[in-house]
Amino acid sequence: MGDQYKPLRITKDIYPYLARKYRSTPTNIEHDIRTMVNVCWEGNKKLLDEIAGYPLEYKPTNSEFIDMLAYYLREIEEEN
Repeated sequence: MGDQYKPLRITKDIYPYLARKYRSTPTNIEHDIRTMVNVCWEGNKKLLDEIAGYPLEYKPTNSEFIDMLAYYLREIEEEN
């Protein structure tokens, strides 16, 4: 997806990229991420708080979730 520090636009960059990679559509990708956020929020908020690094007071948007998850995964990678 290019330079890791380049600002990405979720609907113009991330959803189309994932749709191409997984042979889907940007709309389906957006829906699936939103569903995953909802499932975590309602069923495993503890994991969502761990990914965020602090207790969340509101359900994150898709963009917020992707940002938190990317940071979380980078931190794990750096630890290993």
